[in-house]
Amino acid sequence: MPQGTILRFYRPNWFENDNGGASADNGIPLLLETEAAAYHFMLEHGMATSEQISQATGLSRRGTTQMLRRLIAKDLVVAEGGNRNRTYRAKQ
Repeated sequence: MPQGTILRFYRPNWFENDNGGASADNGIPLLLETEAAAYHFMLEHGMATSEQISQATGLSRRGTTQMLRRLIAKDLVVAEGGNRNRTYRAKQ
């Protein structure tokens, strides 16, 4: 897929998007390709560090941090632990 492609990612309980995130008319959040890849990686592996997600998506550490913040803001991902041992997991 070309860089910057927007994917529609379905999760059954996404009917309302009241956190201000981008969504399609049907309430399903729109994810960039890298966001969808990171979310899928966390679903498959449970918890992951930002370094593992960076390697899986090909993003820089800074890009990965920014992307994870967007996924947290979209209420799709939860950060757990302190700064040095922080892990991320997809909300189910």
